[in-house]
Amino acid sequence: MTESLSILARHIVRNGDRADRAMLAAHRDLSPEWLVVLASDRHPMVREAVAANASAPALVDTILVNDPSEQVRVALAGKVAALSPNMPRDLQERMENLAWQTLCRLVRDTATRVRAAIADVVKSMPDAPHELIVALAHDPELSIAEPVIRLSPLLTEDDLLGLISGASAAVNLVIANRVALGEAVSDALVDTQDTEVITELLNNQSAAIREETLDKLVTRAAQQLCWQKPLATRPYLTPHAARILSEVVTDEVLLLLSERADLSPKLMQEIRQRLSMRSAVAPQIGQENSRARLETKLVASIQRSEYQRLIELLALAAHVPKSVVEYAAGLHSAKALVALCWHAGFSMTVAVALQSVLGRLPPSALLKPTPNGGYPLPPHEMRWQIDFLLRRETV
Repeated sequence: MTESLSILARHIVRNGDRADRAMLAAHRDLSPEWLVVLASDRHPMVREAVAANASAPALVDTILVNDPSEQVRVALAGKVAALSPNMPRDLQERMENLAWQTLCRLVRDTATRVRAAIADVVKSMPDAPHELIVALAHDPELSIAEPVIRLSPLLTEDDLLGLISGASAAVNLVIANRVALGEAVSDALVDTQDTEVITELLNNQSAAIREETLDKLVTRAAQQLCWQKPLATRPYLTPHAARILSEVVTDEVLLLLSERADLSPKLMQEIRQRLSMRSAVAPQIGQENSRARLETKLVASIQRSEYQRLIELLALAAHVPKSVVEYAAGLHSAKALVALCWHAGFSMTVAVALQSVLGRLPPSALLKPTPNGGYPLPPHEMRWQIDFLLRRETV
């Protein structure tokens, strides 16, 4: 510090207004003695300038770490975090280092903005203190933990597994989106049984997932429709997984599977045949009067409990073999029978009656219409039911 600057500093500290003192406090060449004086200035704007000054000694930082102004502590947190990679690497030396002690106190600050300032600086640092990164990853505020969990290259597999074991679903969602997850972490996420977390993991194409784990998820994809598309578009699928998946997915996802370039010609032919079969059995009754006549006959047969006649009429209307309707009835499956009625173009009122007569289901097990009289199942689920029944026919 030059003599002229020292003289100027003395004058400003004694006679300058707060703006002048703040400008002085930000000066990189100001001596530590004057920075210590300014760290106790009555105005927070001046103390904030001291806190942000990278030339301020660690002793000054320890003065400001408990400053009543949150903005001062935010400025201090950002500065000390940015300097943290230059701190001594040995843990004992760190704990003896005033700057490290300051950082440890700031990361426990009750003000979210203070901790967030640290997280914003170190979230992508390749050489930030590991203990600091772990502390921020466990922060109770998701806005602080999220960028660190998502971006920090310093979090190890053990760190992530530790987070998953006691984490909320929101934290697990962040982990599931992390780049280049290892197989052990993916397994732990799947073990949470959280559908949304698993969906995010499957959408993360950089995540490594064991073949056994993928096969397990594929077998559950018939019930978890949100998994079907990410499974079908994974970078790698075993032939077994692809075959099983092709049997349970919706038409849209089956089309995606048929466009993959990494499956064997034999398997691709099988998938495309299945796709063609679905297209061929799409509802064919185009004329309302024909469907209305069939529905009238069906209602009459329901009233007379004509079991075999009902099977014939439903098979005719749905354009499926009678054995398919018989199989659905034998399953006592409300969903299968409702899907067949939908496929045939019948009303949900007829579907309720058929569940009772053909499926021999008690009232408590019947699928009921929606408030506006519509079908209670989404179209993609009913298409899956139809495909399931048709596959049984070809076995």
